[in-house]
Amino acid sequence: MSIAPDAPRDILDEWSSWNASRRIAALRRWLLDMEWSWGAVANWPALCAEEWVSVKEQDSSCVTAWLDGEAKKVATGRRMLGYFVRVMEGTLPTDMEVLRDIYLQGHQLSCTLHTAVIGLEQTLGVVRKEVQTDSSRKCNCGNTTCAA
Repeated sequence: MSIAPDAPRDILDEWSSWNASRRIAALRRWLLDMEWSWGAVANWPALCAEEWVSVKEQDSSCVTAWLDGEAKKVATGRRMLGYFVRVMEGTLPTDMEVLRDIYLQGHQLSCTLHTAVIGLEQTLGVVRKEVQTDSSRKCNCGNTTCAA
């Protein structure tokens, strides 16, 4: 699992000075960066479930690292959603068609991201429940039961 940055430095540093058009463009770029690292956002829940099938056979340190990576996706997605709700706080264009387009882009992107984050959270909830109830979890030594 590759680790994507939480937020590009320019978003963190310059967000408040950008107009709405620049803000939505930056979020689209950030989303693209996330997808290069983690795959298509819309596929996160299904990919998580697929990966779990093989990850659950690994030792507990691998499972923990994988869960941490999946939780990072959720946290990063939630952080980005926080930025989406603030897009229209930037200086707005005077052209109504451009304004409608910015609104529509924000709506489409945030709905897709929100659905993926919720789906991933639900999938991780099932996975965590399975981890808690799996009494035969392998320890770091690789054995089903550990004599250590």
